[in-house]
Amino acid sequence: MAHPNPDGHTPFCANCNKMIFLCSCEGIPHGEGIVLARRVAPLSVAEKTANFNKWVDAMTANIPGFDGVGFARDFSDIPGRVNTKQATLRTMMEEYMSNENQMSQLARITGTPKHNVKAACMQAVSKLEDLELADMSPIEATLINNMYQSSDPVKYPLGDQNLKRIYDIVAAAMDLNAMLPKFRGNN
Repeated sequence: MAHPNPDGHTPFCANCNKMIFLCSCEGIPHGEGIVLARRVAPLSVAEKTANFNKWVDAMTANIPGFDGVGFARDFSDIPGRVNTKQATLRTMMEEYMSNENQMSQLARITGTPKHNVKAACMQAVSKLEDLELADMSPIEATLINNMYQSSDPVKYPLGDQNLKRIYDIVAAAMDLNAMLPKFRGNN
């Protein structure tokens, strides 16, 4: 049976984290507080590698002098590392979202309802888990960065090489994605 969404993402409530048809939350306006997440069938390492390579190809095509071959070689371990730490990344984001003061502050800054901020957090971690870096917005990358920066260093030690390498690619994605408008003439 084909997945109802061609991209494989399933709608979940950002408030209770249940599939939309199982959600019993009240007071959330229609169409808000929904996050699309890939929970039914996680991507394989090969699919994550394809997403990563798609992003590298886009950077190579749009940023003069960018060494996509070298970059892809240097970060060829990322899909496997993300696969290994997928549950940890989701837990880190859930802990980040559990800080109600942080969520309220983000809602105020962005002028967005708090449940939509949580939806954006879940969407960001889903894109990281799937290495959909080409589709990651600056806000989503910032949410991942904030998740890392606010994480418990005892629970998620700086010496964890998997988490460090994943953060390295998030930082690179933030920098490279920010360069694209300049080279596309949209500055």
